[in-house]
Amino acid sequence: MLVAGIRDAVATAGAQQARRQLSRAVQDYVQTVFLGDLKPAPVVARGAIDLDGVLERDPLGFPYLTPVAALALRALLAHGTEVVLATGRSLSHVLDRSETYGLAGGVAEYGSVIYDQRRGRTRLLVPPDEWEALARVRRLLAAEPGVEVDAGYTYVVRGYEPRDDGPRRSLRGDLVDAVLDAVRPAQLRVSAASTQTDFVAGSVHKGLGLIALAEELGWPTGLDFAIGDSVEDLPMLRMAAHPFAPANAEPGVGEAGIPVMAGGFQHGFAEAVAEFLNHPPGS
Repeated sequence: MLVAGIRDAVATAGAQQARRQLSRAVQDYVQTVFLGDLKPAPVVARGAIDLDGVLERDPLGFPYLTPVAALALRALLAHGTEVVLATGRSLSHVLDRSETYGLAGGVAEYGSVIYDQRRGRTRLLVPPDEWEALARVRRLLAAEPGVEVDAGYTYVVRGYEPRDDGPRRSLRGDLVDAVLDAVRPAQLRVSAASTQTDFVAGSVHKGLGLIALAEELGWPTGLDFAIGDSVEDLPMLRMAAHPFAPANAEPGVGEAGIPVMAGGFQHGFAEAVAEFLNHPPGS
């Protein structure tokens, strides 16, 4: 099933679409093999998980779960932990994974929008002035030669510079500064990686998104379990009675007092789940 999905994606899609289809093929495989036989468990705990660098990685060029991560997620769900995602990725990524993995929903695009899987309902958290500023950023970047804007992101603006000789890269610092100056006094912040630059409403973050999502879901405000790997995750991690970070976490996460696992990426996620449940996933 997985091999067939990968073959079909490569044969029929362009690069971006192929990434999405390859990721979905693995999601469907994980759902069938690791999660399909799970029966609903009484909810005894609530947790939030970051996607990039925690639940998923993309060393093959598309994001996916390994068996280690799939077993850890299964263990959380089997023990009655209701799980949501909290990620900088697009809303469509949260919708896909919430549906496929049976999650309660999630916070997408750095806390800009939330999704309640039970009701199939989304809610925008960006205030009007910052929403207008983001629209202007989108127009400015779209008019800039050599810059592309990722159409898959609606509630933040993701820009990058494509290259023919290698991976795309983040935007130049002088361009970022000029764009921010052009939209003042609206307060936007920037989250940059090597392959893209994200412009985010300054008043939102994952912690506020999780508080809003908890209201939608009827949860208590606090979390029992959370795991993340970046300073963007600190508001989420500080909400949790049991916060964790994998070994690949940014230095600021450990410096903030968050327990850091010995293993990185999905292995760190599995170790965190083992600590939370008091036994290794799958045992």
